[in-house]
Amino acid sequence: MSKFTRREILSAFLGLPFALAACKSDSANEFPDGDIVGANAQVGHILRENRNVEVSANNWENTKVAIVGGGAAGLSSAWKLQKENFSDFVLLELEAAIGGTARSGADNFTSYPWGAHYLPVPFKENAELIALLDEMNLTEGRNQNGEIIVAEQFLCREPEERVFYKGRWYEGLYLRAGANEDDLQQLSEFQKAIDFWVNWRDTRGRRAFVLPIADCSTDAEATDLDKISFADWLRKKGFTSDRLFWYCDYACRDDYGLRLGQTSAWAGLFYFCSRVRSSGEESQQFITFPEGNGRFVNYLHEKIRNKTRLKTIALEIIPNEKGVDVIYLNTEANEVRLSVGCALFARAV
Repeated sequence: MSKFTRREILSAFLGLPFALAACKSDSANEFPDGDIVGANAQVGHILRENRNVEVSANNWENTKVAIVGGGAAGLSSAWKLQKENFSDFVLLELEAAIGGTARSGADNFTSYPWGAHYLPVPFKENAELIALLDEMNLTEGRNQNGEIIVAEQFLCREPEERVFYKGRWYEGLYLRAGANEDDLQQLSEFQKAIDFWVNWRDTRGRRAFVLPIADCSTDAEATDLDKISFADWLRKKGFTSDRLFWYCDYACRDDYGLRLGQTSAWAGLFYFCSRVRSSGEESQQFITFPEGNGRFVNYLHEKIRNKTRLKTIALEIIPNEKGVDVIYLNTEANEVRLSVGCALFARAV
């Protein structure tokens, strides 16, 4: 049997001109420039050294608010302060680029996410987030129920999820191939348990699980779920299916980077319940862009760029009668400064 060359295969499917262009000898071994992104280990190790530093009086400053961390949480804190016409704050970010786990990049061809890449469409009660979406011109009004309508071009209508198992791809995150009757019955019972918590309301009408987390119920029936692991909760409910346990373990690894036994039942149920309006409905649609959630952090950063200090690590946070003092180091200039009397300290996590 004769062997086909790469050029012959490309020519057969795509045409000779494309094949010739793709197989030019001067580009066959070229690779695009790459870079390692993420947390700077060398800078991070500074915190482990427990340095004792003295700050000269010339480097003292009075700041009412210090925001430590330039991820989505820190940037949205700064955006909120700015909207309230409060400008006496500083945002400290230890990396050279803003965004944290929502950081993005771009090349000559397209933008792309390095981390978080979508945002579930918020419920109408999430007024702060909806205000941001309106401000960014991502919405087109409200429907008859008062829920926001996100412009079609910003929605991912048909997200596809698949599981690779024994050399094949299977649709969905729950592996149905090979599942027996008991597996499927337990999956159905698990969905009923999720429906219960989706529809559950406390005496004040609050949901157990919703975004933002500040709106979640604080009643003991819900918060007690934080005292046991998701694995223990499943066992107490009588679940034994290995497939169901794998499915729930995947959910914990996906959102929290933890295994099933390391994640609280509250956090595990939050994954399944918080984005569903009521039982029987699909989860909220996803807002996404080529650069992922970098679209949001870049927008927020532009609003407070002059308040941002990159390559700056908070070495020590000292409580006092007026709030906190923050000692921080600019790793590029190797300069230590002290922000005195901060009334508020916001930590991006």
